[in-house]
Amino acid sequence: MNSHEKAVVAFAAMRAPLLLGRKAIEIASGIAVFVVLARVLDPAEFAAQALVLAIADAARVFGLPGLGNAQAQGIARGAGGGYRRAIAISAAGAILGAALLAAAAALLGDADRALVSTALMAIAAAFLPWAGLTFWRNAAVGLDRYDVLFVADASGAVVRAGAVVACALAFEEPFLPVVLATVIVPGACNVLGILWSLRAVPRTGLEEAGATRYGVEVSVYELPALLAQNLDRLLLYWFVSPEALAVYVVALRVPSLLQAAVGEAIASLDPLLARTRRFGRDLKRVSLAASVMLAGACAFTALVVVPWLLPVLAGERYMDAIPYAQIMTAGVAVGMLGRLQFRFVRAQLDAATFLHLVLARAGISIATMLALVASLGVLGAALAFVLRDLFASLATAAIVGARYGKASREPDNGGEGS
Repeated sequence: MNSHEKAVVAFAAMRAPLLLGRKAIEIASGIAVFVVLARVLDPAEFAAQALVLAIADAARVFGLPGLGNAQAQGIARGAGGGYRRAIAISAAGAILGAALLAAAAALLGDADRALVSTALMAIAAAFLPWAGLTFWRNAAVGLDRYDVLFVADASGAVVRAGAVVACALAFEEPFLPVVLATVIVPGACNVLGILWSLRAVPRTGLEEAGATRYGVEVSVYELPALLAQNLDRLLLYWFVSPEALAVYVVALRVPSLLQAAVGEAIASLDPLLARTRRFGRDLKRVSLAASVMLAGACAFTALVVVPWLLPVLAGERYMDAIPYAQIMTAGVAVGMLGRLQFRFVRAQLDAATFLHLVLARAGISIATMLALVASLGVLGAALAFVLRDLFASLATAAIVGARYGKASREPDNGGEGS
């Protein structure tokens, strides 16, 4: 291992425990919520909750998350002068997103879709703080304040879980209170986080040239990805059945937890990637070694952990979800390399390459979902989950290799950017 490889590993090792600890608390809180809701809500309500959260997740694009990422990179490079303006732009976009969610709720307001319509209207009411005041996390990353990120997100996750579980157990008709608690508590945490970040990020300082435009462009480019990310739930609910979506959501629990843990580990490299101009041999070797270790962990989890853990979490009602969960859990490792490379491009303020990646990955995901879900139902969604990561990783490797690989004139030690 050369000096730069050691630097990459050391940088991640110092920050990964905080991010992984934060994620572990979020996961534990999420599991507590999952265990309760899988038993308290009937499958139709459970599926409706998953559907509206998927729609709301896609609508987060109106909060311009790419602009927050651009601010994180600028702050890391000492150029965070546009941070306050970025918050205002994000809030304005979130107001537009809330209006569109409310319009969608009104259009779906018939008796057959009453659950979805009511929940969408509730999310629209809380959408501004939930999706439009999130940049404090980017500020914490840019300032290298992973301690703040850990304390705020971990405590927020515990409070949200407590509120959701309390609503599920206290109300005779818990569906709407559960949905409201799911978005209102994180929104309140975001308000507190924004207030902290406004004090922490200096008012003075340069705004990185092109950062705002890049952030807005990247957010628009992320729309296909967000749609692709949630298409499986939409297809299963509308074209198969709400019960099929409920089974799929249960099956997705373990693989999504693994993906979240991997994402947090990669996120610990963000400040380093912001100062690195080439995806060279060092990053490739680190990501390959991590992929091999993850593959072993995923195989063990799929074969040994899932058949025991899933019935404990979801109860006997969702035993049919076990084989689908095993397929997706085993497939998590194939996306590791692509995720690190994708994160690297996000840090480069390279809108053109980012667009190519987003379109390639979204196109692959949408194509596999459309081809498999309609014909195979939940099994098709599980297979598409694996195949889209495999094909997306290959496409990402090809694009990043061409743009930031050997053709680059930058030194392999990841020369410092300005």
